[in-house]
Amino acid sequence: MEGDGDTSQTNADVLPEEELLELAADSRAPLPAADITLLASSCGLLTAWDDGEWVCSSCSLGSFCITCSFQSRVSDLALSVTNVYGPCDPADKPSFLDELVQTGQSVSGPWAILGDFNLILRPSERSNANFNFVDAAAFTDTINSFDLQELPLLGRSFTWSNQQLTPILVRLDRALVNLAWSTTFPDSTTSFLPRATSDHVPIILSAATNVPKPTIFRFNSHLLASAPFCQRARHVWLSFGPAHRSKGQPGLLCRRLKRVREETKKWMRQSRSPQALAKNFLIVISFLDRIEEFRPLAAPEFSLRAATVKSPDDQPLLQTKGVAT
Repeated sequence: MEGDGDTSQTNADVLPEEELLELAADSRAPLPAADITLLASSCGLLTAWDDGEWVCSSCSLGSFCITCSFQSRVSDLALSVTNVYGPCDPADKPSFLDELVQTGQSVSGPWAILGDFNLILRPSERSNANFNFVDAAAFTDTINSFDLQELPLLGRSFTWSNQQLTPILVRLDRALVNLAWSTTFPDSTTSFLPRATSDHVPIILSAATNVPKPTIFRFNSHLLASAPFCQRARHVWLSFGPAHRSKGQPGLLCRRLKRVREETKKWMRQSRSPQALAKNFLIVISFLDRIEEFRPLAAPEFSLRAATVKSPDDQPLLQTKGVAT
């Protein structure tokens, strides 16, 4: 939060522990409150976890952050998470950064730091020209001292608004991870939820150990029955001739296959496969059959259904596998 108001700091004092547990259980995953353990709350921060999945091996409560180290109950996976709430007062920002440095020196292994830092890194993270170069430089130095990487937030440029008619928009909330985290969770992303009552946009960090795999190219054999496609593929194949043989026959073959694959992808994007057409035809037939249960089909509807069950070559596209009795 930026500004004079600091209402989020009072939430932990107002809500009893039972309501905090219920809030944590309902906020993201459908976990009952009994399965979520409350660690601590300070300065508007709350750390909770699924006790059936994780064991909190250690925790540290600072003036501006909560750091928890977790051990998985089902594997040897261990990680640390620091939730931060940076101060609004410029005089307290150096102390906040010092606390982050001390935290970074005390953790080992995968480490993620996320929350409201109340600091920005570059002028583009504000909608106005009020940019503090000194604070940004100090924040950048702290990040670089631990080789932290910021996870991009796709779909939004700012995370805070002062809610005025001519608003001030700032990127105050972010997620930072160290190299060990990036190595352990290569598929880490941040996303956002719709903002409800807060002036901040809720940020979600999602982490997975699997590496995203590229989409596998599969050639549909029905393309071989298309004369225009075969003509196009032949043209692309023959476009690589003697002038492209500098890398030998294997290199020429690879270039031809790669180019034909690219052209095939373009062709498939521009034309629908019989499987896709058959699916659409089934929807039309089912819709018209449903209408027929309430009234006779009009002549155009009857003709449409008759035409739908046949391919452009006037051959049945959909084969009946049962006999009505």
